[in-house]
Formats: sequence, C-alpha cells, structure tokens
Amino acid sequence: MPVSGKLPAISNLSDFALYAFLSMGILAILIFLSLSFAPSDPPRILFQEEPLQKQPMALQAGEFYRYRVESNLSDPPLNFTVTYLIGQHENCTNIYISESQNKTPTCLNPQGNDQSGINLSLENPLIYFFRPWMLAVNENWEWQAVSYLSFSSADSSLSEIELRTTGMETVAGRPAYKVTATLHTEEETEYITYWVDQQKHILLREEGRGYAIGLVSSSIGNNH
Repeated sequence: MPVSGKLPAISNLSDFALYAFLSMGILAILIFLSLSFAPSDPPRILFQEEPLQKQPMALQAGEFYRYRVESNLSDPPLNFTVTYLIGQHENCTNIYISESQNKTPTCLNPQGNDQSGINLSLENPLIYFFRPWMLAVNENWEWQAVSYLSFSSADSSLSEIELRTTGMETVAGRPAYKVTATLHTEEETEYITYWVDQQKHILLREEGRGYAIGLVSSSIGNNH
C-alpha cells in the first residue's frame, strides 16, 4: 500500500542552506519537482516500497555524529560541517541538529521510522546521516522503491530506486557495507554510493554526482 510523504517546513535561511545541499540525490528530485506545481492542485509524494527486515535501532542517547559536506554544484563550492545529537524520550530516539535554529527533535520509533512510516527517507531531509532502510542492510541485501506524484486527477511517476550491497569496506576506521543506489527517472539515471556502518547502521560516507558527505568525528571513535 502506498504511503505519502510531506514536504518539510524550512524556518530560516540556515535551515534552507542545509536542506538544499543535504537533500541532494533521492529526495531532492522529489521535493523540487513538487514545489514547481501550482498550489491549487498540490501533489502528494507517494512511495511504494518492498518489505524490509530490519535490525533494531542502535543509536544511543548522548551520542553525536559530525559530517563534512562538500559540493561543487555551486560557485563557490561548498564545504561545511553538520552535527547530529542523539536523545531519548519514552519510545522516541530523538535526533537534534546542532547547527539548526529549529531545536524541535525528530522522533524515530524502534523501527527507525518517523511518523510518515516511509523507509526510503525521513520527513525532515536535514537528517541525512540515517535513513530507515539502513537498518536492513546486510552482505546480500537488495531493495527497491518507487515514487510518484499523486494529483486529484491522476498520478505521475517520478522515479524508481534500486539499492543493493556491492561490497564490504573500511570507512572512517569502521567496517562498512558499500551500498550502490541506482535512481531511474524518465530523463536520466543517477548513481549514488553509500557506506553504511555495520554496527550502528548509519551513514559513514555518501558520494554522488558533484557532492560527498562523510563522517569526520563522533562519540563512537575511529573517525577521520
């Protein structure tokens, strides 16, 4: 059954800058296409996802993860860091972004999902170091999801994404699954590579056309 995704609210320019460059890749295509339509017929982003067998959430309260974002998609090129802080409240693993002026955390349930229930991404694309699908990655993993825009009159296909584990490597001093994502749209095919921590099931590094995101320091050690 399809699930729908909402467009995130951006409260200030700092959040917008983070959003624009941390959302490169999968979710950027969906959101920027959505914003181009007239408000009289606002579309919903719908996802059809294959089932996932996930590991339990491994994030713990008090942990932090700092990433460097590099992009040559702008002039001048961008190079900045973003830090994620982990909290806990009842059944929520709370994610805070240190650099953001919006201090309201995102609540993830024990399965790693926010209130949208989507596995491909979170409603807040500023949280880029973790996606729910990462909890399912193993040595022989592969998975597919399809996204499309739903209007009151018809549906319009956006993209199909295929993710599969293609190797095992050491990144930032930690064992990682190398996951290759192939994103098909009507116009082109894009490729993104993720390195997912084998223990924490979080992002260690991501590389796509014109950008890279990598873990530079954390409370779990062995970083660069």
